[in-house]
Amino acid sequence: MVFAFLLAFGIDKQEVKGIQRNIYTITIAICVIYSTGTEWLQHNYVPGRHGDFWDILANLAGSLTGLMIYLHRISLLSFFWKR
Repeated sequence: MVFAFLLAFGIDKQEVKGIQRNIYTITIAICVIYSTGTEWLQHNYVPGRHGDFWDILANLAGSLTGLMIYLHRISLLSFFWKR
């Protein structure tokens, strides 16, 4: 969740033409690649551990949650810091 939030924030601040239009697609793609990579590494190189498809789905759910928090960050901040 934190990884997706910070990744979306970093991509949003880039000055590359057209990247802000695809911020959500890029963030989810990177999170899925990272999640799949860590599960693969865990399965192949850590003794006694195995990768699981459900872990990838749980990581995807966390990534989507972080992305939704990023999407609604302004309304959340104004809700918590209202005076």
